[in-house]
Amino acid sequence: MGKMMVKYNLRGLFVILLTLIIVLLVNFDGVIHLINKSYIITGGYNYMVSFFICLTLATMLFFYRRLGVEINIDRKLYTIISVFVLLFTLMVVISLYNYCDYKKLFRDIFYLASFILFVVFFKTLNENKKDCNLFCDSFIFLNVIIIPIIGVILGNFDHEGRFTGLQMAASIFGVSMSLLFMLVFCRTYNIYYKLVLLSLCILYIFLSGTRIALLNVFFVLFFLGVKKLIKHKVLIKGLTVSFFGFIILFIIFYFDIFNLDIIDKFRMFTLNDGGSANTRFDWYYDLFLHLKSTLFIGGKGGGYSEFVIGNLPHFDLLRFWLDYSVVFIILFFILLFLVVSLFSQDILLLGLFSIGLFILLSLHNMFQAPMLIFTYVFVLFEMRNEK
Repeated sequence: MGKMMVKYNLRGLFVILLTLIIVLLVNFDGVIHLINKSYIITGGYNYMVSFFICLTLATMLFFYRRLGVEINIDRKLYTIISVFVLLFTLMVVISLYNYCDYKKLFRDIFYLASFILFVVFFKTLNENKKDCNLFCDSFIFLNVIIIPIIGVILGNFDHEGRFTGLQMAASIFGVSMSLLFMLVFCRTYNIYYKLVLLSLCILYIFLSGTRIALLNVFFVLFFLGVKKLIKHKVLIKGLTVSFFGFIILFIIFYFDIFNLDIIDKFRMFTLNDGGSANTRFDWYYDLFLHLKSTLFIGGKGGGYSEFVIGNLPHFDLLRFWLDYSVVFIILFFILLFLVVSLFSQDILLLGLFSIGLFILLSLHNMFQAPMLIFTYVFVLFEMRNEK
């Protein structure tokens, strides 16, 4: 009995240590900047950090297992790992026979691997309720209360006056706060504590000046509302009609591209918009033309998107499609449904939610930002209990 108590106490201390390590890893930009003031380019060390995150998390999972926690690789998890292996193989083969920036290929592979390791991590936590609650509550507390306070003390505001927290980019901080808002909203807390956390998340979103962050909040509230108010059978019918409607619109749009140049007209309409939105649309337009030249198959090789526009596209979905092909996108969406099935029985609805949220997050380079990858998996995990 005494040995069991000692082992459990060690596990509790280990979970707290693990929480601190993960918080540091997902806020790596700000941590590196504290150490090296000359570091001013967001994600400058991404290709190294992605590997370091995978190595650290795999090591921590190994020690966690040594403390008596079983990491059960069941059929569902085995299938998820198998799909990851297919994605990995596809990325490597396409890049070997086409354009390839090996640093960017390396970065993409290890960030995708970190996504899988985060899934394994939350599946393991799900089987140990006390550890799970300790980790989840500690992570939220540190990132909603402690980290922003540190950011305020350090005066972390960018040249436009937008608050960056302990990130280098205000947009990443703002979007991460929208995900933390979702987590707080879904978890069971004292009503006053929950209101304080939710209010802080909204405050930080506004201070970051990030539009997509607010859209994320509306998206999750809409999703939860749909889940509560519409009966499942009616919802399935609605989703089926919406799905086939989308397919029909896509076909019409696809053929219209070759006849009426709708994309060109929309681009001209946005030329007066100015700012980052117009710049990014120009990038999307350029990548779209490259996709069009491949008959929307893509598969030009790792880092090709960044090579042709000279910058990060700020749209992971489009970047992955052009770099690694439409097959990659299909497999990745299948992967998301498999991840949802690991945590919940409501596979269809949560699967569609996971794709919608990924598309929103991909507009801020989700697979270049460990904080977004981790909190994204955290949100999918937390949605398992939301009725």
